[in-house]
Order: sequence, then structure tokens, then C-alpha cells
Amino acid sequence: MSIFSRYADARRRRRSSAAFDSPARRFVRTVERQLRFLLSSPLGFLIRPKKIAGPLPLEQVKSVLILRYDALGDAVLSSAVWHSIKKYAPHIRIGVVGSRRNQVLLRTDPAIDDVFVFSKALAWHILPDLFRTRRAAKWDVVLNTSFHDKTRAAIYSRIVAPHAVTATAVWDHREKYERLYSIVGQRPPNSPMILQWLRVLEVALDIHLTDEDTLPQIFADPKVEQTFAPEIAALLDRVGKQRYIVLNTDAAQSFREWGFDNALAFSREVHARYPEFHIFWTSAPLHSESVLAFLAANNAEGIEYLMTPSVHHLLVAIEGASAVISPDTSVVHIAAAYHKPTVGLYVDEKEYPIRGTVFRMLFAPDQKLATSITVASVLEAFAEVLRENSI
Repeated sequence: MSIFSRYADARRRRRSSAAFDSPARRFVRTVERQLRFLLSSPLGFLIRPKKIAGPLPLEQVKSVLILRYDALGDAVLSSAVWHSIKKYAPHIRIGVVGSRRNQVLLRTDPAIDDVFVFSKALAWHILPDLFRTRRAAKWDVVLNTSFHDKTRAAIYSRIVAPHAVTATAVWDHREKYERLYSIVGQRPPNSPMILQWLRVLEVALDIHLTDEDTLPQIFADPKVEQTFAPEIAALLDRVGKQRYIVLNTDAAQSFREWGFDNALAFSREVHARYPEFHIFWTSAPLHSESVLAFLAANNAEGIEYLMTPSVHHLLVAIEGASAVISPDTSVVHIAAAYHKPTVGLYVDEKEYPIRGTVFRMLFAPDQKLATSITVASVLEAFAEVLRENSI
């Protein structure tokens, strides 16, 4: 087997097993961490970050760039960062560096003035985006909320905003990152991730946040909302229903998915116990054929596949739902942002807690496959969130 075939096989196993993590990968990560630590001194000499003693007064800041070039769910939660800036300092121009996965959500957020797209790979193809970001504004402050990418983010910050104050937050190795950033905050222990991201904002800018400021805010594309919401209403009218739940069948890796059989058994029970609800299954567009084929081959009364060709179609569907069940963290956080009763199905307890709504988080008993979460436990959790939300 060629090295490329072995790599592809290893990648496939990582996506299908929660336990797969080869000794070689662990060794490489350890060496990587040590190299980054050793490189922090020469990098610090090259970057030479501007130092500040404490948070900047808001009147001294005209523009802020926020680094968030990773997953969709992280962008949903991070929306609290830029909305807090816009709330307390509406004069500040806000730029957000997103990824190809989350940029579609960022571009419809009214609090964001500029959206740029980077990647975690420092490659030639992102150079135009780096220089476009640099030309867009003389950024006063750069906030790095990507904690797993602090060294690369410091390099990006120096390229796009050479005179900016830069900020991040850490658990440990503070002295290393103080060489790379203007100011480094301490991540609050045992706290939700959004509070850790907001800590970066608080160490850089003189903002005093309330509990309400920590909740995400997201916005669907108005054009999609104008067309898709009536489509959903027509589907409900056809079956004589006014309310529906969304059951998302997808997850980023196959071992995180609950499985069609579990979803079908759950949906049949919900249809029997709660006849007032129609049940929409959703998935990524590339999985639509397999979901449709499964439903067609089984008795799926009261269950219908809802095609959501974009993130914004999914947002519209969730915004109108009475409750959401999902093994995918992005969908769960979107549902929470719309304050929908939510049941999250997870493999282990490392996932970010749900915020801003009535929820239950269920974890795989075997800590390996989401399919080991029982239908009975999901039904019980679903009943509880409905009851607590007084539906």
C-alpha cells in the first residue's frame, strides 16, 4: 500500500471511530508543540507585538479584526463577541476572518462590516486574502479567538495589521504567547467556551459584559427567508399541521451520527405521542439521496425529508421549528441561538455546552458511537425540553 493510500485509510478510520488516534499521530503532535514553543522566541523578535498594560478605552479604537477561521458552530457561538463590540461601541468597524465553512453565515450578520476568508494552512492561495484584509483598514485591534491556532494567528495578525494591538487568551505557557501578542488573558477555568472567547475581548477593550451579552445571535439571509418559509408553511398545510420539529441526521464524522434506524424509531414514537407535530428530517445536501432512499424504503408516516440546500435554508427551518434534535454541534448551537428547545446527541462530554435555550445533552454510553444512545433516553429528553418550554 502506498503512503497516500495509508494516509487515506487512516483519515477514513479517524472519521469512523472516536477511539482512533495512532501513536505516530500523538508523537507528531507532541513534537509539533515543542517546536512551536522553541520557535516562540525568534518569532517574537520578528513579530515584535505592540505592548499594552490593560484594556483600551473604546473611544481610542476605530476598527477591530476578529479571527474565526474554523468551524460553523464556533462562528455561531462567537457571534457574541462582535455583537458585544457593536452594542457598546457602534462606531467601531468590525472585520471577521472566517473560513470557507462559516463565511456564508458571517456575510449576513449586520454587526459585521467586513468578511475575509483565511485557512489554517499557510499556503500561497491565501496570500490575496491576507493582503486584501491588510488593505481594507488600518486595524487597531486584532482578537484571536482560535485557541488551537495561536502561533499561526499571531503571524497572520502581523501580516494584516502590523501596527495593531493583538490579543488572545491561554490556559498555560503564558510567557510564550506574551512574546507573540500585545496582551494575553487567562482563560477562565471550567467555563463555557464562549466566556473564554469573550475574555479575549475583555482584556483588549474596556467593555463590561452582562449575561445577555454572552448569548449568540445569528441572521438568516432575508431572501432565503422570504422564499423558504412559505415553502415550509405549504408543506405543513398539505399535511394539516402547523407545528414541526427538526431532526438532523448528519454529523461531521460517521461515529457521531445517531443513525437512520434510531432516528426512525424515535420519529415513529413522536408521531404517535405528539400528533400535533410534523417531523422534518434534515441533512447536508450531499447526503439527501441516502436519506430519501431510507425513508422511501420504510413506513415513514408523519416524517418528511426537508431539503436544505444552504446554511441559510437550515437557519430558516430551525427558526420556525418547535424543537430540534441533532448529533451535529453546529445545528445544536444554531437551534440554541434561536432559543429552540434542543436535544444534543454526543459521543462524549467534551463538546461545548448548549447556551441560551432549554436543552438536554445526551452522551454515548460506550463513549465511542452515538448510535449507542438509546431511543428511550432521547424520547425522555425530548419530553422534558417540551415540558420546560411549556409547549
